[in-house]
Amino acid sequence: MLAGLDSSTITSIFYGKSKNPGIVTIKYIYGGLDISLYDFFNDDLFKKMIMTIN
Repeated sequence: MLAGLDSSTITSIFYGKSKNPGIVTIKYIYGGLDISLYDFFNDDLFKKMIMTIN
């Protein structure tokens, strides 16, 4: 609700139905969480994901 997105959008991302959310959607999410883009991606989950891609 804080992000201004439908709950179905968040659910789809969370459960992997939406594997590539757009940057605007990501902006709404980190804005709703009141954090920066840097803080959003500065997480072990993303670091591990990047290491498995490389």
